[in-house]
Amino acid sequence: MENLKTCVEMAAKKMVMLSIETVDNPFLNSLSKVDYLKTQIHSPFLQAYPDVGNLTAWPENDVAHEIESNIDDIVAVHLKDAKPVTADFPGRFKEVPFGDGTVDFEAVLSPVQPSQLQRKLHRGNVDEQGRGPDRRSEEGQGLLRRTVRPRWHRAGADPAQGRLNNSSRNSI
Repeated sequence: MENLKTCVEMAAKKMVMLSIETVDNPFLNSLSKVDYLKTQIHSPFLQAYPDVGNLTAWPENDVAHEIESNIDDIVAVHLKDAKPVTADFPGRFKEVPFGDGTVDFEAVLSPVQPSQLQRKLHRGNVDEQGRGPDRRSEEGQGLLRRTVRPRWHRAGADPAQGRLNNSSRNSI
């Protein structure tokens, strides 16, 4: 905790935002856990970056509720699919093409207002070789067309630019 506090103080001095991404292990697998850290370190320079694949894979998480409850502390939402953790399967968090996992993108995105999309969504499903969204299955592409893109247009975003914010990462 002290190291994180030091990092946040250093970031604040340089006017840099630190965001904590929810991860694929129990240590930080929910926004509730990120929120706990924020109660220990009070700073507007410490925010949340939920990975919806990582959140969805843990059965104890109500992803839409987590996002809705923490929306004001979310700087971006990492969109990727995942396969859930079960008693006999450790989950699959990487290289799951959109539509092949269990993320309910419609439910996950429902708390995000169209006006927030420009600054909140990142698409990620990049494999170890750096190959990204072009590896989506046909079903996954259809899923994105049905769930994400309509909300994109209502937000006034331009899908042709492939970006909803100023990040250099692959974004929807």
